[in-house]
Amino acid sequence: MNLLGIVLILLLASCFVLWVMNLVRTGHLYVGYAVVAVMAVAAGVLGLSVGPIRRMAVGGLERLFPGLGIAVASAIVLALALVYVLTQLTILSNRIAAMAQEIAIQVAGPPRRTAAVDDAVDRGDRPS
Repeated sequence: MNLLGIVLILLLASCFVLWVMNLVRTGHLYVGYAVVAVMAVAAGVLGLSVGPIRRMAVGGLERLFPGLGIAVASAIVLALALVYVLTQLTILSNRIAAMAQEIAIQVAGPPRRTAAVDDAVDRGDRPS
């Protein structure tokens, strides 16, 4: 892999991390999911930036997958799909939590006055 390829992958990784952080900022992705995604990208970038690790990884991948270009493209698509699925899971979870709160409020109904409050009102005392 030449310098241009490394710079391109670093640029794509930076864009991916910024996108994930924006999803967290807007509440569309849980922080825990973002940590997993960012750590995976950081591990990949670390593998690219350290020469011996990069040579070992590229050599192994070229032996396993002679068409490395398609493997990289597949990994990028898989990472994007993973973040999309986790975003949808976060949105669903937030909706379920809001619905459960609404149901709990409806079931609880308006606050009820107790006998002690009624007695205090009859005496003219302030209920505490």
